[in-house]
Amino acid sequence: FPEGDEGALLPVYSDKAGVVRINRAGTRVLMSDSRTGRVIEVDLATGEPLWVYEKISTIAPFLKARHLKADADHVRFSTQGAEYVEDMTPFR
Repeated sequence: FPEGDEGALLPVYSDKAGVVRINRAGTRVLMSDSRTGRVIEVDLATGEPLWVYEKISTIAPFLKARHLKADADHVRFSTQGAEYVEDMTPFR
């Protein structure tokens, strides 16, 4: 996504459990790639990413507590999708 020559700018592929959701107005799309822990919101008119969320977390405390050394102290977690929430009115 998007199709065409600009496709290389935003590689999106999920062979397992990815999600694509278009907002109610049909102007934006949320795409999740579950294995990489990435969610991207894209403007459908321009194909430009509006924001990217990457589920990355530190494991430094875990490594330190166990006296372990690693090449990296951050890991990427999988994500289970994303959804638009159109109305945030609290229940009464």
